[in-house]
Amino acid sequence: MGEAPAVEKEAKFLLSELPLFLSGVVGDKYEQTYLNYEDPEAMQMILERLPQVASMDVAEARIRRIEGQKGLKYKMTVKGDGGEERPEAEIEVDENFANQIVDAYSKGQTVKKVRSKFPMILPGLVLEVDLYADNLTGLITAEIEQDPAKQDKVYSREELAQALTTMLDGHGELVDVTDDKRFKNKRLAAMEEEGAIVTELIESVQGSVKKSVNEVVEVERKTVETKFGTAFQNESGQWRFQWCGGRAGTPPERALRAAASGLTPDLQKVFCKEVNGSLKEAGVDIVLVGGHVNPREYLG
Repeated sequence: MGEAPAVEKEAKFLLSELPLFLSGVVGDKYEQTYLNYEDPEAMQMILERLPQVASMDVAEARIRRIEGQKGLKYKMTVKGDGGEERPEAEIEVDENFANQIVDAYSKGQTVKKVRSKFPMILPGLVLEVDLYADNLTGLITAEIEQDPAKQDKVYSREELAQALTTMLDGHGELVDVTDDKRFKNKRLAAMEEEGAIVTELIESVQGSVKKSVNEVVEVERKTVETKFGTAFQNESGQWRFQWCGGRAGTPPERALRAAASGLTPDLQKVFCKEVNGSLKEAGVDIVLVGGHVNPREYLG
């Protein structure tokens, strides 16, 4: 059976922009292709290299091609399901094996990105920042992996977020997406067209937004406090809806902040137009607070 799979403990954050401290840092080019591990023959090839996978409830398998300053290498990784913690088995493989299993059992889903690494201000931890390419261009994420067996202290997600915020030094924002499966690389690899991530986020919050807005516009008072923020009437009698900037955590507000902070300006414009379009049907405009986007700039 071999050794037991390791347990990956990793936090993932969306970044609004590339951190300044990575200026001049040369990253490695990653191309990771996801495998149809449910095919018995594909799983047999995996088990021959990673026998410990037999004890895992497999959620994904991939081949990662890494082109860096030290040359070209390939890694095969198998992961179980989970959020911050999940089982993982990984091994370096030769180019022939990598090409063989990809050619035969690829799902046709690939993520391309450039990964840059930088020491965290927390002892022993390394920040890995990914700039995605192709249909995910503009998406920037940061990952921090911990090994409880080797660390004197295991940090909470809140401590990791605070440390990363300190490192950003006021340049850009971050959103914790560790538990959001839409931002798993295997899910990102399945997206077929540019802006798909924007559409998904909109769809996930649209129902709650419309319900809240419709309730607000039926109230006669000039200002209405809701769990999503504040609705108010301006001098022209038009209703406006302002998302709460200081109460992050409600699903719609969190998703909107993620979209606003993790996308390029062009995709932000798409996002703002679509969200405002749905809210205009209810007679309400939207203002994002605490992000880089003011949708009013894009309203015609």
